[in-house]
Amino acid sequence: MRLKVLKKRPVFICNSIIQTFEKTIANYLKTEQQNTSISTIRIVQLVLLALILFFSLSMVLGKRFKQFYWYYLILVFIVMGIWLKKMLSVDVIHNWLSNGLPWQSNWELIAILLLSLAMSIAGHKKYYCNYLCPMGAIQLLAAKVSPFNTRNIKLKISVLTLRNIYLSFIWSSLILGFALPLSNMEPFLAFSFKMASWLMLLAGILIVILSLFYNRPWCQLCPTGCLLDSVPSIKKTRK
Repeated sequence: MRLKVLKKRPVFICNSIIQTFEKTIANYLKTEQQNTSISTIRIVQLVLLALILFFSLSMVLGKRFKQFYWYYLILVFIVMGIWLKKMLSVDVIHNWLSNGLPWQSNWELIAILLLSLAMSIAGHKKYYCNYLCPMGAIQLLAAKVSPFNTRNIKLKISVLTLRNIYLSFIWSSLILGFALPLSNMEPFLAFSFKMASWLMLLAGILIVILSLFYNRPWCQLCPTGCLLDSVPSIKKTRK
């Protein structure tokens, strides 16, 4: 009986080794397939981002492709907003100032920030807001399809605009050491449907509805746009 048991053990061990080897190979192949698919998607994302930057600079600097501006805004809304979720915000800029620039994990958005700052210095203050911001794109598209005559909102207190006051409140609070929920002070989380709260989603829907009646209502308050507008321009300095 003992001899029979000893003879069966090597067979059992061999089968276990073979099964473990087969599972390891299967997992490796599955991982390789996933890495391949991820890298392919990544390439597509980078190509679309490069196209968006190319068309935006062509429209601003070369005055070309203006006839495709509305189709371009649809591309910005889908790619930059819904898919990539790449947008500048006060929360993002504050995190970078506090913790440093994450070149490896978010170099695309850093490049967009540097390009937007360079364009603002060159005199194109509204470059990011008009060509790269997905929230700006959805507001312009809503106004385009609106059956109503959209009008401007004048949000001013004396000579100060409301977004100047809003941005000053944010930065002064941070300087004084108050912890603000910066991610909830701009409606950009509305593009992250799985992560956004119902209140943030409601804010995004409200902005789209208001855009049917008013010209870019959120842009009248946006602290990020105000921050980019505050960058000194070479053209103004020369004048």
